[in-house]
Amino acid sequence: MKRVFAKTSPSSSRRFAAGIDVSPAGVRVVVISQRLAGNAEIRVEHVGYAPLPIDALVQAEIVDPAAVAASIVTALQVFFNHGAGASLRAAMALPPAATVLATLPLAQCEPPNQHQNAYDGFAPGVPDRSLADAVWRGVTRVPSELALDRLEPGVRAQAEALSGLERSALAVDWLRAGAPYVPSDHLTIAAAAQELIDVRIETAVGAGLHLVAIDAEPLAALRACRFDAAREVDDDEIYAVLWIGHDSLYLWALQRGQRVRELRMPFTSATAENILSPLSTFARGLTAQIALPGTAAQFDNPLDCAWIAGELDALVPLGIGLDVIGAALGCPVFEFDCNSEHPHAGVATTQPERARFRPAVLAVAFGLALRAVQP
Repeated sequence: MKRVFAKTSPSSSRRFAAGIDVSPAGVRVVVISQRLAGNAEIRVEHVGYAPLPIDALVQAEIVDPAAVAASIVTALQVFFNHGAGASLRAAMALPPAATVLATLPLAQCEPPNQHQNAYDGFAPGVPDRSLADAVWRGVTRVPSELALDRLEPGVRAQAEALSGLERSALAVDWLRAGAPYVPSDHLTIAAAAQELIDVRIETAVGAGLHLVAIDAEPLAALRACRFDAAREVDDDEIYAVLWIGHDSLYLWALQRGQRVRELRMPFTSATAENILSPLSTFARGLTAQIALPGTAAQFDNPLDCAWIAGELDALVPLGIGLDVIGAALGCPVFEFDCNSEHPHAGVATTQPERARFRPAVLAVAFGLALRAVQP
């Protein structure tokens, strides 16, 4: 494995960032760093964990921000002891059930009044973008897409319909869909309840962190696995990323880092059959998708390998291991491990807890840290 991760001491020549994964299993943090000059390698500085008080987190809602902030500080304590805690950039996430991710035709998102300009295009009662709006980027736009701002009234109307929440209570972002399997005249919309964003900002402040982004958990995990795979696979190879959440499964096929096919599946009743069968169907569908036009689908599985991350221990009672998943997808499967060279470096846990600390659960935290390290 072409790993470059290493533990290092804080330095003024490096930018540090933390990914904060607040989940029912506790607070997991990953701190990474990158040199300020040039496109330098990413290094893992710290991995930490701390349990959460009972009822501090109820589904996606942080009920007790002060208690969660205290757990974050505990998970970061070893790193803070090195003197690098001041103004640490951080990113947090929302679970799939708390986010709306949808792809719609651009025409469906056009503002009701085409004569409005970009400055009077806000719907009545919808506040201008605040700090909370600025850190919510479930999807990320590039400067060339800023012209899409004119679609804000129509996008907010669609987000309201999809989420069931008043548009004034939503934080929304959108960009032009870029996946090969989505027509170019479509938008991808990400929306979440504004109060969920606000309480995460409050929690980060309570922990002494500078929150720069809030992401969706599946996208953070995908970013982490894509980063890992980019150094292991060739450009022409197609690989899969499988993320197991607390209540859902996400599966992507990627080539050159771009999504070729994806699957989102909630866990209504977790059994081996209703998890493995969709994986096999996904692989067969990918085979048919990449077949040349006018020819029969290729019989060889196009997947070269797969990365898996998330709550893998939840699959153990079902008898599902990496070999079983590999058989369903028809390719070798690798477990995500952001800290393979230092598997317990800086982990703020007791020894019994360390034995249960499976690296794959750090994918969300690592993906968030990647997001936050960018200037």
